[in-house]
Amino acid sequence: MPVGDGVGCVCTTPDSLLVAILDPPSLRIVPFPSFAPDPFARTPPPPGALNTHQRRGSTWNALSHGMNQRGESEAVVLDDWRWLIGNDVTISALTLLSQPRTLPTDDSPTPPSPSSSSGESTPHNFIMLTSDGRVYMVHWGEEGVEEQERELNRAKGGSAIGVSEKMALVSVGCEDGSIAVYNLYPALPGHPSAFPSTTPSPLISPPTISHVLSLRASLNSTASGLETGRVECLAWTSDGYALAVGWRLGWSFWSPGNLELFVLCPPPVHPKKKPHDEQLFVIPFAKSAVTALHTPDNTKHAFLQMDDRVLVYRGADQPDMSVINPESDVWQHIKIPASYIALHHPIRYAVISNDARLIAVAGRRGLTHYNALSGRWKLFESEKEEEQLRVVGGMAWWSNVLIVACIDAGVYQIRLFSRDKPLTLTDSLEVVALDSEPLLISVFDSSLLVYTADNTFHHFLIRQTKTGTRLRACGSIGFEGVVADPTKVRGMSWLVPKSQQRFGDPADDLNVATIIFLINGKLVLLRPRRSAHEEVKYDLQILADRIEFYWTHLSGIGTLENSLWGWDGQQIRIWLDALTIEKVKVDEKRDAYESVVESVGIAIDFYPLAVLMDKGIIIGVDQETSLRRSLDFAIFRIITTTHLFIHHVLRFHLTRNQRKEAVQFASHYSNLVYFAHALEILLHAVLEDEADARPSRPSTPSSPSQRAEEEEAAVLPRVVEFLDHFDEALQVVVGCARKTEVARWSFLFDVVGKPRDLFEKCISAGFLKVAASYLLVLHNLEPLEQSSRDTVRLLKAAMAAGEWMLCRELLRFLYSLDRSGMVLRTALSEGSALPPGYLAPVDDTEEEEPYSPTFRRAISSPSTMHGFQDEPAAPADTVGPPPPGPNGRPGPFRTPSMPFLPERSIVGGLGLGSLFERAFSSPEGSRGSSPSR
Repeated sequence: MPVGDGVGCVCTTPDSLLVAILDPPSLRIVPFPSFAPDPFARTPPPPGALNTHQRRGSTWNALSHGMNQRGESEAVVLDDWRWLIGNDVTISALTLLSQPRTLPTDDSPTPPSPSSSSGESTPHNFIMLTSDGRVYMVHWGEEGVEEQERELNRAKGGSAIGVSEKMALVSVGCEDGSIAVYNLYPALPGHPSAFPSTTPSPLISPPTISHVLSLRASLNSTASGLETGRVECLAWTSDGYALAVGWRLGWSFWSPGNLELFVLCPPPVHPKKKPHDEQLFVIPFAKSAVTALHTPDNTKHAFLQMDDRVLVYRGADQPDMSVINPESDVWQHIKIPASYIALHHPIRYAVISNDARLIAVAGRRGLTHYNALSGRWKLFESEKEEEQLRVVGGMAWWSNVLIVACIDAGVYQIRLFSRDKPLTLTDSLEVVALDSEPLLISVFDSSLLVYTADNTFHHFLIRQTKTGTRLRACGSIGFEGVVADPTKVRGMSWLVPKSQQRFGDPADDLNVATIIFLINGKLVLLRPRRSAHEEVKYDLQILADRIEFYWTHLSGIGTLENSLWGWDGQQIRIWLDALTIEKVKVDEKRDAYESVVESVGIAIDFYPLAVLMDKGIIIGVDQETSLRRSLDFAIFRIITTTHLFIHHVLRFHLTRNQRKEAVQFASHYSNLVYFAHALEILLHAVLEDEADARPSRPSTPSSPSQRAEEEEAAVLPRVVEFLDHFDEALQVVVGCARKTEVARWSFLFDVVGKPRDLFEKCISAGFLKVAASYLLVLHNLEPLEQSSRDTVRLLKAAMAAGEWMLCRELLRFLYSLDRSGMVLRTALSEGSALPPGYLAPVDDTEEEEPYSPTFRRAISSPSTMHGFQDEPAAPADTVGPPPPGPNGRPGPFRTPSMPFLPERSIVGGLGLGSLFERAFSSPEGSRGSSPSR
C-alpha cells in the first residue's frame, strides 16, 4: 500500500510495523493482522474483537488491537511532537527496546496483552535518530509520547545507533567517527541495588554515558592518515559482548563476541580491469568461552572457541621461558566433528574441565564431548535423542561427569552424563526436573549452583555413591529484591567459610556463603549476616561497574587466596582477600559489613583470558594485522601476550607497610627465572613515581614535621628493605640504575647505599657478573684511574674463578676507556696477566702516559659489556682492511670487536695472547672465545 514519498527506516513491534516516511515527515503505523475469525469455530469471537479500530490521535493507542486483515494503518505527523528540536526533521533510525522481565505475583493481576479486548496497550521505549543528527530515548505510552529524554549524541552529531539488549547498552555512532556507549539502566534514586525496578513505571530514567570508543585512542596513534569518516552502521553481536562498527573508510570490531562477522562491501570506485560487483565477506573470529558460559573452569584456563574448533592454552605446562615467549606455540587446536557442526551450527556453549583434559561443546541441539588423552570426540548414538535435547543453561564438568542444564520434551532438567558411558539419554546418571528455565550453572568443589528464570538460586550437593553420581537438593533462595531481570545475570559464584567446610553440614552452606553476581556489568557482592531473630540478612555492595567477566581464586598464594579479579575493558581490578568473611568487620553505625575496597588495578593493552597463579602471569591474546600492497585483503594473526602481576601485589603490600606479607608472597615466586626481573620492575616503578613527585627545587624549606611525614609516606625505603630479604637484591639495584636516567642515580643511591659499597659486596659474595654491571655505574661517578683499578681487581677475580667470557668483556671495557691501548696494557701488567719473562715490545714512537689528560671517557653513554646490554657498534676506524705493519707489509686481520695489535704483539705486546691461551686451555674458555681469535 502507498505510505508516502521515501522511507527513512523500518521498525517492528510485537503487533505492528513502524515505517518512517521522509515526505511528509511522519511515522506510519501498520498493524499486523490478528484475531481473524475461524469460519469453522462454534464459539463466536469476544465482543469488540472485530472492527474495533478507531483513530485516537497520535498516541500508542492508535495501534490496533484485535484487528483482522481489513484493518487500516495510521499516520503520526512529527510536527505534533513539540519536544523535537529543529524543524522539518525526519526519522533516520528507530529501534525498539524490550522491557525488563518482571516477575508476576499471586495477588497482582496479569497485565493485558497487546491483543487483549480491553483495548489497553503496553508502553514501549525506543531509541530514535533524527535527520539532524540528534538521538533521543522515547517513551510511548497510553497518553502518547509522554517524555523525551536527553540527547545521546554528545553534541557530535549522531549518524547510526545500535542496541545491545543483553548488556543493556546503547551505542551511538557520531559524525567524527567516535562511538558513545550509554547504560540503559543506570542507578535510580531510591534503588540502592542500581538495577531496574520491578515495578513498571510510566517514565524512563535517562541513560548515562558509559564510555566512548575511538579508533585513534584504541590504537594510541596520532597518524594524520588515520581517517575513518563518519559511522555508517553499528551492529552488536547476539551475545552482546562485541560491537562491529562500519565507517565510511573502513570497519573495526571491539571485544570478543560472535564467531563470524558478515561485511557487505560496495564496489571499488576505480575498478582495475573488469567491473566488480558488491561482495559479501565472512570474517571468522575467536572468542573467549567465558562470554557464553561463565564457569570457574572456563575462567581458570585460556579457552577460546571458533565456529569449527576450540583452542586450549597449554603453556601452563611449559617451562617459564616458554610461557613468556610470544613466539612459543602453546595453543592446541581441537577440531569439532564436522558431522555435528553441519547439523547444529553455531556452537553456543563450550566448557573445559578443571584439569583441562575434558571438553564439551553444545550447538543448536544436542552436545558432544572430547577427551584430550585419547583425542576422540563422543557423539550421541541416536540422532533423534540429539535433536530432542537442547542445552539452555550451560554445562560444567565435575571429575569425569558432565552436568548439563537442558530442556527435554518441554521439561527443564539437570542431567548428568558420564564420560565413560555411551552418550544416550537412557545412560544419564541422574535427571532432576526444574520448575523454571535454568539460566546459569556453576560448580564449586562438590556444590552445584543453579540460577533459574524465576529469580531463584538453587544449591545441590554432588555425591558419589555406590550406584553412581547423584544430586541432593540442599536449599534455594529467591532474589526478587536484588535482581529485577534474571536474564541479565551473566555470572555467579560463592565462597563457603572454612569453618563451615570443616565442621558444618553441607545443607547449611547456602545460609553462610558469600555470593557474587555479575548483573548488567555490575559486580555485586552479597554477604550473609544473621540478625537478632536468627534470620539471614544479606549486605549488598556493588564492587564495580562495566565488568565484562570476573574470576575468583579460592585457593591461592598469600593474600591471593579468596581474591576476586575483574576485567572492565581497560584494567584488571583485584580485591585481595575480599571473600574471606571471617576477616570482615561489622560497621555498627550502618549495621552492615564494612565495604570491600579495591586493592590493585593493573592496566593492560590486550584481552586477558586467564591467570597463571603459580607463575605470576596474566595470559591474554592480541591480534596482529599485516597489510601488503600486493594483496586486496588484510592478514590477521592471533598472538599470545603476557603480563607480570607479582610487582603490583608487592607494591600494594609495601605501600601499606605490610613487609611480612610481601616477603611471604614473594617467596612463593623466588624460584622463577624472571623473579629478579619482577623485582626490578617494582623498584623502577616506585623510583620513577617518587622521583617525579619530588619537587626539583623547593621554594621554601620543609619543616621537620613535614620531612617526617614525607619519609613516612615514602615507599622506596620500604622496597629497598624488602629487597634485602633476597639474594637478587644487588642485581636488581644495578639493573634498575642502568634503566634509569643518570640524573636520578643520586636519589636512588641515597636510599640503597653507595655504589662503591655495593660493588664491594658483589666481589666478596662472588657475584662477579653483577659486579661487572656496577663498573659501568662507577665509571660515571668516579675518576678514570679508579675505574681501571676496579676493573683490574674484577679481572683478577674472574681469572681465578675461570670466568673467561667475563674476562673477555672486561678487556673490551678497558680498551673502550682508551683506544691507544695503554690503559689495557697497564691493567694487564698490574693484574699479572702477562706471561713470565714477558718483555714489552720496542716501539720507536713516543707513547703517552697511561693517565694523560688526553684520555677521553664517555660520561653519558659508557661502553657496555656483552651479556648485560646490547653490544655497541664497532668504531669506524676498526672496519676495513688492516693497516700496514711496521715493516710495510699488511698487518694481521682483526675483527671489529678487538683492538688492533701489531704483528709482533699477537702473542706478546698487550698480553692478550697469554690470557687467550689460558682461556682456550680450559673447557669454559673454549666456548664462545673463538670469534675473538
